[in-house]
Amino acid sequence: MKKIYIFVFTIVFVCCLNAQELKVLFVGNSYTYVNDLPNLLKQLAQTSNQNISTTSFTPGGARFLTHWQNEALKQEIRKGNYDIMILQGQSQEVAFPPSQFQAEVYPYAKKLDSLFKEYNPEGRVIFFMTWGYRYGDANNCQFYPPFCSYESMSMELCQNYSTLASDFQSELAPIGNAWLYLYNQDANSFDLHSSDNSHPNLRGSYFSACVLYTTIFQTSISSDYYADLSSQEALSLQQTASMLFNNSVLSSCGNFSSLNSEEQKTLSIKYLAENNTIEINNIIGKNAVVEIYNILGSKIMEKILPNVTQYFLNVKDLQKGYYILKITDKENISTYKFNKVI
Repeated sequence: MKKIYIFVFTIVFVCCLNAQELKVLFVGNSYTYVNDLPNLLKQLAQTSNQNISTTSFTPGGARFLTHWQNEALKQEIRKGNYDIMILQGQSQEVAFPPSQFQAEVYPYAKKLDSLFKEYNPEGRVIFFMTWGYRYGDANNCQFYPPFCSYESMSMELCQNYSTLASDFQSELAPIGNAWLYLYNQDANSFDLHSSDNSHPNLRGSYFSACVLYTTIFQTSISSDYYADLSSQEALSLQQTASMLFNNSVLSSCGNFSSLNSEEQKTLSIKYLAENNTIEINNIIGKNAVVEIYNILGSKIMEKILPNVTQYFLNVKDLQKGYYILKITDKENISTYKFNKVI
């Protein structure tokens, strides 16, 4: 009889473990594949008493359209029984100009999001926000200003990934914004990109996994899994990811002012449609320059701001449509996309 009880207890225990296991589907490309991000997340989870199993579809250069055309992936999604899908786009596409983004990116991200939710009704879709190229995308800079620097490309990615998550009532892992936070702390020591200035190095992938962990489990991270990093470096990245999560610092793109001194506050830019003005706050330097570009990348306005910390820019003469506002303040460049509706 004692053996029977032990056997039954073992079966129940194993079943409970399996029930607690999160099944995670990674849909992305080399940004997820390099350094085996799914395994980094799995190891961080296991050493924090969490249980994750992963399945990956991460062909190099894959776009949302590529994934939507992949019948094997769609069949995998239709099997159901997944708890989470981590959805990551091609490195440039989510920063495309508004008209191209709406035509080539948004619809296929929505199709993938909807398909997953249809066959995994209790599942969560988490968009993996990527980062800008270390020195911007020189090949596309001439066509669209946000591609011209790491900061502006990262901001564009942040805004568009945020739009996808918000519009589809899904979740967002603000990885690119977390990278931007570290960059703003010390640009000279910023080291998350690999030698190609696009993909993550191991440090970048590890930090990305930490941010994913806090997003999935909605808690801080504390793990003794360091990959091949030093314990000091790994713990520092864990602590940063936890701090950003606990302080909700990454709730808006590039807005880290709650942790910075008054002198370090990030520019705050807001389009006030009812007044046909753009409100600009936290201007630091003298003679900050404001430029406005249309969606084709043509500059249509340039203005040197007076020496003030707040300014209201009148845009009533612009036609309806999407525009990019670029501000050069001291040595910092910020971009902001707005849709003039009146």
